[in-house]
Amino acid sequence: MTTSPTASIIIAAHNEEAVLEHCLHSITADMMPDEFEIIVVPNGCTDTTAAIARAFGETLQTRFVVKETEKGNKCNAINLGETASTCFPRIYLDADVTMDTASMREFIRVLGLDGVMAASPRLDLDLSQSSMAVRAYYRIWQQLPYARNLIGGGVYGLSCAGRGRFGEFPDLLAEDEYIRRLYDPQERVVAHDAVFHLGAPRTLRDFIAVRSRHQRSLYQLEQQFPELKPANPESYKQRILGVLANPRNWFDALLYGMVTVTTRIKGFLQFTNPQRRGAWDRDNSSRVRDHAKPETTHSLAWLVSEYPAVSHAFIYREVMGLRQRGFIIRTYSINSTRNRMVLGEAEQREAAFTHVLKTFNPWLIGRAKWSVFRASPGGYMRLVGQMFRLFVTGPKSSVRALAYFVGAVRLIEDMRRHGLKHVHVHFANPAATVAMLAASTGLIEYSMSVHGPYEFYNIDADMLAEKARRAVFIRAIGWYCRSRLLRILESRNWGKVDIVRLGVNTLHYAPLHHEASSVPIILCVGRLDPAKGQRVLLAALARLVRQGLPFQAVFVGDGPDRSELKTLTISLDLADSVRFTGPLSQDDVFAWYKQADVFVLPSFDEGIPVVLMEAMAMGVACLSTRVAGIPELIDETSGLLVWPGDEAGLAEALARLLRGPDLRSRLATGARQVIINHYDIETNLDRLAALFANRLAESSV
Repeated sequence: MTTSPTASIIIAAHNEEAVLEHCLHSITADMMPDEFEIIVVPNGCTDTTAAIARAFGETLQTRFVVKETEKGNKCNAINLGETASTCFPRIYLDADVTMDTASMREFIRVLGLDGVMAASPRLDLDLSQSSMAVRAYYRIWQQLPYARNLIGGGVYGLSCAGRGRFGEFPDLLAEDEYIRRLYDPQERVVAHDAVFHLGAPRTLRDFIAVRSRHQRSLYQLEQQFPELKPANPESYKQRILGVLANPRNWFDALLYGMVTVTTRIKGFLQFTNPQRRGAWDRDNSSRVRDHAKPETTHSLAWLVSEYPAVSHAFIYREVMGLRQRGFIIRTYSINSTRNRMVLGEAEQREAAFTHVLKTFNPWLIGRAKWSVFRASPGGYMRLVGQMFRLFVTGPKSSVRALAYFVGAVRLIEDMRRHGLKHVHVHFANPAATVAMLAASTGLIEYSMSVHGPYEFYNIDADMLAEKARRAVFIRAIGWYCRSRLLRILESRNWGKVDIVRLGVNTLHYAPLHHEASSVPIILCVGRLDPAKGQRVLLAALARLVRQGLPFQAVFVGDGPDRSELKTLTISLDLADSVRFTGPLSQDDVFAWYKQADVFVLPSFDEGIPVVLMEAMAMGVACLSTRVAGIPELIDETSGLLVWPGDEAGLAEALARLLRGPDLRSRLATGARQVIINHYDIETNLDRLAALFANRLAESSV
């Protein structure tokens, strides 16, 4: 016979793949069938949190619900979880805490006592991996009334009567402090015989970030609910004086005071900054402990010069696809993301969690250098030697060499902190130089995805041959790219170069019927750069105007050639027929694909352009140039090709497409079939995942 659960446990989880399974195991290890109702709400996740939750739920004999939402917001997630809750008391659990089944039962018992509205179990704070400064702070904090009567901090529960005190959870960073202030002291209790375990931040820097967020959350709470006052401020002051009466506490108290002042100032400044006011700034260092998911061959770092980037959405898709296939990926970017507001909401979340390596902060640089030196003095000296070598070879620039050195030590420090040993780099550019320098220490290794054509322009200055030789393996996106790599590699290293194509979602990028327009739309998507050949396209469009062919040409993108292209548009008398949109989000680009009749990419050199794949998958007739990797994508059945720089040939091909709806239809059908057969993203992601799994299994680091 099925029994009713004794409590409903709600876990709002944002990117908690490292700790969620351990949390769930701790509370269910000795659970009887149907004893607890468990609701996990993955919110705004870009990792495998939801998949872990679903897989764990399948092993339990209890009501286990996973309600996933794209919105990354804890209170929204809690409210969503409550819609699935069927019983009281309700327990709100953070995914980074652990609490055994016996403690959970005792906690539920206390919540059932008369008069209890809210409760928390007793906190057992794990300081074993924290710095001396963090421990000193907590030695004072644990003597204060707030800590001794803590409601929240990772776990709290509400009885049925207690939950009836308010409606939905308000949108607050400090929802647990809201709960603490909502009830009188006699209505909230600490269940001292029920214990939950929480890891403290490792470093003072991590700790200050967390405490600053806490202070910012208090400013937010007091602004929205000024009537809710802190409980017992007098007892707090009295206890501080009692702590200071003992000389043994003076040093710890001094540090406690300095941290408190610092975090209150930082918290206030963040609160007054609209862009920082709602940021979560959680501590990841406390999530990398013995209870974290063990390192597997599927754990790796991902490094790009700029990530995520408007012009490289395919990299973001690959990261997401690999995470869905079980890979744990921490992303790194040399530079901060530009045009962040143009990105979609999910990509903006990804940018927020990407670790930016470039810094001018001497403290961060010094800490990273010391971390690497302490891990491997010999490796650090090799890294220094490699840096000095860049003064006279490769970029031959002391400024760049120092910048690459800083990026390398910061990369190693953070990768080691997160238990990562392999970094994959997209493009054999300066990001790959940073990875190569970092790997010279022997502490990490690297692989590369090489796209072309830019990586092949300055082979010596960019040290491409050396990067390729030192890489554990190389992923080339096509035959053209692989052939260029084989040309610079010794034949004994050819086996390290594998072809795995890029791809697009053929279900999303699918043909959509639209009524033929009296003014056909010619679409060109790409960086506004001389290498993309947009000046040739403008000249070809001027020929079409002289022939009396109506059209509307749309250039999507931004870049260094934008002002000159606009000037040329005016001088060619094309202002009424040409539009420049600037950089657009993926959704906005998709909207232009739906309207386009012809897609043109007149590049002088290319790898295998993803924008061509997208247009072909959408059933848009495509015209491009017979250069580099493009003929791997387009042949006579799937599009038209002209020679790069051939203004007359480009105009003639455009005229054929504008005048020939049947030709456009035939080429569009063939183009989509090519994408389905060879460039479907799900198929190619499976191949990429297999490549990483096989190659990383051979890793020696």
